[in-house]
Amino acid sequence: GTRVTGIRQATEDDNFGDFEGFQSGVEKQGPAKPSRAAPSTSSGASQIQEEKNQFDASFQDTMPTPQTIEQFRDKIKILAEKLPNTTTKRFDSVKKIDFVKSFERNLMKKGSRLFNQASKSSMLGRAKRSLELITMLASSHSNLPILWNKIVTCARDELVRALLLLQEARSLPSEDKREVKSKLVVFVSGLGEYVRVVRSIVATIADLLTLDPQAELTAEKIKSSWSSFSPLDGALSVEDCWQKVLKVSHKLGLEVGSVNLETVPEIRARSSGPDAVRCQLTLQKVAQDSGSTKSRVDWQGKPFMACAANLWANKISETVP
Repeated sequence: GTRVTGIRQATEDDNFGDFEGFQSGVEKQGPAKPSRAAPSTSSGASQIQEEKNQFDASFQDTMPTPQTIEQFRDKIKILAEKLPNTTTKRFDSVKKIDFVKSFERNLMKKGSRLFNQASKSSMLGRAKRSLELITMLASSHSNLPILWNKIVTCARDELVRALLLLQEARSLPSEDKREVKSKLVVFVSGLGEYVRVVRSIVATIADLLTLDPQAELTAEKIKSSWSSFSPLDGALSVEDCWQKVLKVSHKLGLEVGSVNLETVPEIRARSSGPDAVRCQLTLQKVAQDSGSTKSRVDWQGKPFMACAANLWANKISETVP
């Protein structure tokens, strides 16, 4: 009937599995009428790195490379003043996010004394990651929080629509349910990729705010520890919708255990360390294995996680972000 057709259409639109097809598609399409010439595949990545290097070089003239927690704090304090309002604005008030206060609360709450080498290394690693992110958001990636809001809003809306479709599927005759069951499994797996991208963004915000490595986004902590960062209220809605999708899927008898999603702490742990290739939408590490939805695809010379690029190209814009 009509309902079955609607579910099938949604399945085809939301299937995140065919990444080889996606990659070849974006490589062929070229720039989507940009306002100025987009970087070519060969020069795009080097141009991004050149912009970052130029900014870093100019900043290094004013302060040496940080070696202590206090030096990282002082450098972040200077950079925070260069952040655009779209990055510093809280979603719940006119006040700005205080990145220095967050840094001090999370890394200096016991003063400058560090009790052992392991904790010192961990804290310096968190400080370095935060500085890396705030440097990018103050220069070459200053528009990212706007893009994050678009992604989170899109993911939330898609999950809400999907939940309605799944609830409608529960009322189908048993024969029709059996007919669409395998397609619904693929459909739900695709929905999981929205959640993966949103969690990757949340993980980056946690890194930016130097939160504890095990910190989880909750309604109780969103205004305090998480500083009411703009995309996070939508991210909570995404998680709520996803749990409802899983619940309805279970009632439909769908085998969705294969949807293997990392938690925010797991994403942060995987992405830590030097020399990581970062997705240009989420700023999280791309996976090395080619069969993963976290694997790298290049779009006009920029590296992305396949799931992030697929979401953007199919649901938001054909223009490379």
